[in-house]
Amino acid sequence: MRKILPYIVVGIGIFLLLFGSLESMKREAILKSTIESGTYEIFPCNGTTLILRANGSLCIDLRKLNIRYLGRGTSIRENDVSFPLIRGSEGKLSLIIENYNASLNMTKEFVDGGYLIPVEEGNWNVTIRSEVPSVIYDIEEDAPRDANISRDGDFITVPCGDYSILLYNPLGYPVSVEAYRLKGWEALPIITLGLAASLLGVALGRQGHANRYQGEGSGKSSVGSPS
Repeated sequence: MRKILPYIVVGIGIFLLLFGSLESMKREAILKSTIESGTYEIFPCNGTTLILRANGSLCIDLRKLNIRYLGRGTSIRENDVSFPLIRGSEGKLSLIIENYNASLNMTKEFVDGGYLIPVEEGNWNVTIRSEVPSVIYDIEEDAPRDANISRDGDFITVPCGDYSILLYNPLGYPVSVEAYRLKGWEALPIITLGLAASLLGVALGRQGHANRYQGEGSGKSSVGSPS
């Protein structure tokens, strides 16, 4: 049993390494949405890598966002909002934003919800009317982040970090988007365990071989020793 134990341990390690490697390549769907023209989809970039696929050209921005909840409802009025972020649900949303020298009046029709960042940072009074409850936030922190975004055909790979992904639709029609997360972090313990088991098996094999070699050497020495 001692002779075959290292092979068993190495075999278990190799199995865990292969299983963990396959798991790390799997994709977990985290978003499937329709982004209307002039709106955003925002979601945190948790994990190691995100894979995006869309049927149109989207603007991708990486930002460190810190937002403060202000209110929710079908009729909202908030004054002195420094940087408004509005979450709309299904249906029509009407929006009036104004301050002492500018005003904006707009209407959006949402398919499955989305975000509006209608103005730059300032001091705004915001009025919202919607068919189903909407939410308004105030963006307290908005810091850009950099990452090596790559494209391969229809797929866009985004390394994750301490930021959120903002997808903006600049086109005149809705764009469907899907986002997948690679499960690398979840498979890491399995890969680590497999590597440890493989190294342990190799070490046990070397130790057993060394012990047998020493035993054979001791036997030969005793036979050849003078009486």
